[in-house]
Amino acid sequence: MGSSEGLIRIPTGIIDGVIQGGIPLGSTVLVKGCPKSGKSVFISQIAYNQVKSGTPVIGILADDSKEDFLTFTRELGMDFSGFQERIQLIDIFSLRRRRSSLLNEPIISDPWDIIQFMDAIKDTALKFLMEQPHPYITGFISSMNSLFFGMEKGIVYEFFSLLKDFTLKTKQIWFIELNSNPDVEAMLNALADGVIELKLTEDGRRFLRIYGMKRTTHSKRWIPFEIGRKGIVLGR
Repeated sequence: MGSSEGLIRIPTGIIDGVIQGGIPLGSTVLVKGCPKSGKSVFISQIAYNQVKSGTPVIGILADDSKEDFLTFTRELGMDFSGFQERIQLIDIFSLRRRRSSLLNEPIISDPWDIIQFMDAIKDTALKFLMEQPHPYITGFISSMNSLFFGMEKGIVYEFFSLLKDFTLKTKQIWFIELNSNPDVEAMLNALADGVIELKLTEDGRRFLRIYGMKRTTHSKRWIPFEIGRKGIVLGR
């Protein structure tokens, strides 16, 4: 964890060399791009790096069950099983399909209730901070499209705004995954404190760029990357 002129930055373990050492604490970061571009790997890798460093992590799973998420990350060399006390996965995917999950009792009984959703996030964060001596929490949502599929833009805006306010006031960091979606993309770009964009070209190459990051000097060039046994590795 570093600071510059009083600004605390949280290392990601992936893009720190591009963003002055890390993401400013209190940021809500949009991770967007086309399907299969590496967004889920990117977010999972940051979450894994955080729990390894001792940081509590909250994960909202909207497009995979908890079991599938843990299998997916394990295959990438990110085994969360040794850090269960530091990560809380809220399995919205299984809840919506009326399937059982490893949580036994869902934290959120109605995933479409925005206020209940935010209360669950706040309660989980408070519990973490009371149980573990750590100054902040990292959270992620995978994915925004699945979470609010078919909903009006106003509901998406309200949720994102509430999450952003909560993140800033409590000095946390949240990552929100979004498949490219013209209906809400411009709105969320404007609301987010940081925007990281990934793309997959027709010939199978992957690139990312920092589209924007508050209080951070950075290049907007596309940086090539590969996904290997240890996750994402940036090229030159």
